[in-house]
Amino acid sequence: MEEALKEMLIPLFDSAPYLVSLAAGFLTFLSPCVLPLIPAYLSYISGLSLKKLQGREEVTFGDKLHIMQASLMFIFGFSLIFVLLGVVVESTIGDMLQSDIASMIAGGIIIIFGLHTMHVINIGFLNFEARAQFGDVHSGGTSLRQKFMHFFAPFVLGLSFALGWSPCV
Repeated sequence: MEEALKEMLIPLFDSAPYLVSLAAGFLTFLSPCVLPLIPAYLSYISGLSLKKLQGREEVTFGDKLHIMQASLMFIFGFSLIFVLLGVVVESTIGDMLQSDIASMIAGGIIIIFGLHTMHVINIGFLNFEARAQFGDVHSGGTSLRQKFMHFFAPFVLGLSFALGWSPCV
């Protein structure tokens, strides 16, 4: 079964890599690790309430422009990490990751992380979080620092989202 699937997919990857990448990205977006978080991230990135984002309150043209700018910055940060991870992994250890031994090691790591998540075992260094304190980035502010942070905070959030959710997707 696995060999038949490989024989079917490899020519598709070779003939339409961008289409396959787009489809993989879309499926990743729909994954249970990502899709449920989108409304909260849009609200946080844009600084707008969930009611405005859901259309229950009026959204001004300026709000829409800000949402677009913030979303593009988030996507840029997110994409940068995934592209860099792909390039670095492929150029350094890509061939090693295709071996059966690497698959077994990766499977073992996933099982260990699953047991940690279920609180069957405790891995201390995984029990922390880090938060960047930007202040009120949604106010727009008047100082150059506040304007800079207002513009780049979604980019940093995209970077952190990609780093945090890479293992899931």
